[in-house]
Amino acid sequence: MTVAQRTLLFTVLFPGTLVGLVPRWILHARLPPGHDWTTSRAFLGYAVAAIGAWIYVVCAREFTTRGRGTPAPYDPPRELVASGLYRWVRNPMYVGILSILAGEALCAAQAQHGSAPDIAGKDRANPTSLILSAAMLLEWLGEKRKNKKFIQAAKAIDGAVDKVLAKPQTRTADLGGKLGTRAFGEAVAAAL
Repeated sequence: MTVAQRTLLFTVLFPGTLVGLVPRWILHARLPPGHDWTTSRAFLGYAVAAIGAWIYVVCAREFTTRGRGTPAPYDPPRELVASGLYRWVRNPMYVGILSILAGEALCAAQAQHGSAPDIAGKDRANPTSLILSAAMLLEWLGEKRKNKKFIQAAKAIDGAVDKVLAKPQTRTADLGGKLGTRAFGEAVAAAL
């Protein structure tokens, strides 16, 4: 088997499993049917993953042609590779693989409640989960950066959501109210 064939085999078996099969198993089990893969965030994810794949291919090519070996630890290059991307980063191959994983995460990211494609754009979704997720993020940032303003903002958002949900007339339809997504968001903003 040639060096190029061994490199291809290693790529399919190891990085291919890490960035291909494992995320597919996880996403297949977690994403709701009809997940929107065409959002701007998903296209950003595609770009990040493509850059990561390019980095990996360049590194594997360097190992194969200049190093006369493979990226596999059990079949390393015969010569030290210190050209190409290896001039700037100690192991750019890891950067490539992590970029692919980050791109996949961007493609699959969504609010914790799911994508709800059947009611998308119909002003019927309950945005409470998304609003409270933003509050949790602010609280985490406040604790991490020791910034009380972030924590106060998070508490204010939590309080505003509680205040709006306390009245049946300001709830969304799934909670027995009559408000749509936009009106509920405006009610929470007004309560702030």
